[in-house]
Formats: sequence, C-alpha cells, structure tokens
Amino acid sequence: MKKYIALIITLTIIASLFVGCGKKADGVNIPAAGTPAPTQGAEDPKAEITPTPVPTKPTMPLDMEAFLREIAKANPEGDLEKIEADIIKNPFFVLYTREYTEWYYPGMVWDFKPQGVKDVLCIADNVSKKGSLVYVIIPEEGTDPEAIAESLKANSDPKWMDFEKGTDGMMSFAENGILYFSMYDTQMEPVTGTIAEKARDLVTVFHEYLASHPDATMLELAEYFVRHQKFNSIYAEEATADRLTGLTDYSGECTIKGFTEAAGIKPFMSPNLFIGYVFRLDDSTDKDAFVKSLEDNANLAWNICMVANTVIIETDGNAVLFMMCSEPKDEE
Repeated sequence: MKKYIALIITLTIIASLFVGCGKKADGVNIPAAGTPAPTQGAEDPKAEITPTPVPTKPTMPLDMEAFLREIAKANPEGDLEKIEADIIKNPFFVLYTREYTEWYYPGMVWDFKPQGVKDVLCIADNVSKKGSLVYVIIPEEGTDPEAIAESLKANSDPKWMDFEKGTDGMMSFAENGILYFSMYDTQMEPVTGTIAEKARDLVTVFHEYLASHPDATMLELAEYFVRHQKFNSIYAEEATADRLTGLTDYSGECTIKGFTEAAGIKPFMSPNLFIGYVFRLDDSTDKDAFVKSLEDNANLAWNICMVANTVIIETDGNAVLFMMCSEPKDEE
C-alpha cells in the first residue's frame, strides 16, 4: 500500500513541475521553449528584440536544367551572343567566360569533335577550376540534337579541369531544335560584389572588400580577388620579403621592407604580364616611403620575354595594393 501512495506522490510532484513551465517563478518570466532570449544588457526584458539578419545567400543548389530552360524559352531564335549575355547575367554564371572550340571541345576527351554542328557556344567557369561548363549547340540541318547530346555524354571528361573532384552533374535537352548541354558542380554558389573585367578594376574590389572586411588577412583579400575577376587565370598565395617576384633587381635582392604580411596574386600560366601583391604595413612604416619603394623596385620586365607597361598602386588605411600589367596606350 505504501508503495502505491509513494507512486502517487511522485507523479503529483512531476505533474506540478510541468504545469510550472513557462509561468512566473519568484517574479521572473521563464520563457517557453523556442522563445528568443532578451538581448544581453537590455534594461527592459520586455523590449523588442532585433532579429539576426537572415542571409540572402541561396540555401538550395541551382537547378541547372530549369535555369537553362528559361534561357531557351527567352531565346527561341538561337542568337548565341544573346544567350551568352543572358546566362552570365545570373550570379551563378557571372565568372563564366567563352571557350573556343576550333581545336578542342572543353570537357571532352582530347580528340573528340561532334559531328553535325553548325554553330556552338561554350562557356566555362575558369575561376573555381572545377570544370563547370555550358554548351549551346545549333545542329546542321537534318542532324538530331539528341544524337549530338549522346555523343557529348559518351565523350565527356568530368575531371577535365579538376583532376581530383571534377563535376558531379550533367544534363541536356533540346528546345526549338537547339541543344543545351551542361556539366557542372551541383554545389556551385552565386557570386556577389564587383567583378573585375580588367586589372585596374581590382582597385574598386580592393576598397569595397576592405570596407566590409577591415580585419581581413592579406591572403583572404587576395583569394577574394581571384574569385571576383575574369580577366586572367590567377591564384593567390602568401608572400614574404624574399618571395616578391617582380619587385627585385636583377641580382634577385628585394629591398621592400615595412610590412607585416603580404599575399601574391599571380598568373597560372607564363608568359603573362600581370602580377600583383597586397601588403599590410607595420604601424611604424611611412606609407608614402613604402609606396615610393614599390615604384622604384617595380620591374616591368619581370617576365623577361615580355614587358608590362603599367604599374598600379593603391592604398587603403595600412593596406597597399600593387599590380603590374599592360593596358592599352590610350587608357588612362
């Protein structure tokens, strides 16, 4: 009997605890589950709480086929120039650039060239190096676009650019007799912010990025440059005083001093006239003197067989951007 009485008392205590959830206890409001906590330091616990901004970055992967079908419907006449322009307006494709197919079809085995092709557009992402690309093919009269699609699939090389991962998506369809074919990274992400179309445009990117990321490392800044330009195939790497290609005299000695960190922006392929660096200066460094040392040591013939014609130097606080490149003579 005593066991039953003890059991009833225990259940009564547990029930009372559940009833108390979400009610006042000793004059303090205990929020129910899921209620946001008040902002720390707020004098009025009932004051409205400012919600954390919701990221605008899409959380769902791009539906490549749905996107290209919209492009196809908007361009029934098959104007490849307009199709290209419409595709690269989209933030997912803004870094795609035209690939030429006279000698090689990107993304395919080396010696493959499809039969029955009247005209072709190929654009690819040469920045991420994952090999995503889009083909828009106008077949010759009498050629089945689906037959061309099958030949592309059979000869595709998903690792044509990234030999470790490569692309993991593939799709094709025909609309109005025009073939749309894509190999792509299913986790590709949109690109926002200014995109540099030429080296000098990186000056704008430089200031914009530092305005929103004042504590960024120079390597982070250089990597951002790589992902926000489409004028060259470049990469970023940390740089030290003894590894400043283009800022040394012919004996190899570098006299650039006064920075705490640096990163290089360098071309993948040589010969190439573009090279750049970003520096974070020491607090004791005279910025004007540092800029002067860059001007004095800039070797426009750093690539030996080619000579650049332009030096670009820009400062932002204690950060310095340095670039060498070639620009048209009539460009300021």
